[in-house]
Amino acid sequence: MATYPAFKNIVAEGESTINTWVLPEGTQLAYDALYYWKVEVYAASGAPAGDAVISSFRTMPEPAKPQPRGTQVTVPPAPPAPQITLTVPQAQTPPYVWIIIGIGALVDRADHTHRPDEKGSTRS
Repeated sequence: MATYPAFKNIVAEGESTINTWVLPEGTQLAYDALYYWKVEVYAASGAPAGDAVISSFRTMPEPAKPQPRGTQVTVPPAPPAPQITLTVPQAQTPPYVWIIIGIGALVDRADHTHRPDEKGSTRS
């Protein structure tokens, strides 16, 4: 494994007799770096058993560092609340209500004027 496709700067190398290979312990890969790897297969005689396969991968970007405890974070003040003005129209009593009230008053007045009082006379 190397940092250049011509394998001039080798980072790690090794052999495996199975389908997997793990970086040697202690090998550090840089964040957000491009690495090239090469697989060569050999026959039991030690002769190459085909062409080498070369590919590449990029490591993950460096994670954000957490804020240390006790770090003061300044939060800007919230903008002022909007001023909302509601105009409620003046309620108007419909004319028919006034007519009903007037008729009710006349009926009540007429009822009191024809009813005899305690002495037996009617009011006028």
